[in-house]
Amino acid sequence: MRKASGWFFLRAESFYNLATNLEQLGGTLLNSYGGQSLHDQSHGEAFLATFLNRFTGAGLYILDEPESALSPLRQMTLLARMLDILLQPE
Repeated sequence: MRKASGWFFLRAESFYNLATNLEQLGGTLLNSYGGQSLHDQSHGEAFLATFLNRFTGAGLYILDEPESALSPLRQMTLLARMLDILLQPE
């Protein structure tokens, strides 16, 4: 059995706190979320920026209703990102 090389846990209820902490820490850490303040984006844009920048390569990603923050177009973008991850060579 392969071991997951990465993990990520995100709750919608704690996303505001995450965004605030990222702004306080700034620098490289903020760049790993797209380089723009998550507070300066809409809720859906900030969630999508998180997904696009933090979901990379092999790992275990458990998502509970990620579509709730996303418009239909952004949902399709998330699905495309998930497909890209699946098709990446190991």
